[in-house]
Amino acid sequence: EVPGNLLTFNPICNVPEASTANIVDVLYPYIVSAAFSSDDLTVSVASGSTYSYTVTATLSDGETVDISGDIVLSSSTANVTSSVNTITGVSAGSAVISMSSVDTDNVATYQDNEGDIIPRLDLPAITFSNTSTVTVS
Repeated sequence: EVPGNLLTFNPICNVPEASTANIVDVLYPYIVSAAFSSDDLTVSVASGSTYSYTVTATLSDGETVDISGDIVLSSSTANVTSSVNTITGVSAGSAVISMSSVDTDNVATYQDNEGDIIPRLDLPAITFSNTSTVTVS
């Protein structure tokens, strides 16, 4: 116990194989990479229709979590618009959809047990490992 504060630890965590590790990163792993589901790599939608992506993150401890609602998408062309993990076909044509960022403030591993954001001094950039090709008809 720290004066004025009660320390709470998660009872189970994955310990990395590295010879040194930051205790915060062990108890509260960070996102290393994010990827679309294999079913989402090629998508067809009608103009005016929507499609929602499933995005999985791999954490620094090797675990995976669904971050579909925390991802920001971008489209290579104006015939597809995006909002969070959902795209809308606007006009006929094709587009490449990529992930541009993750709202990590909403991801549970970036929060302590009370839901407060865990301050971190330095985190590596998240690797977005794939894109999706969309055809709008």
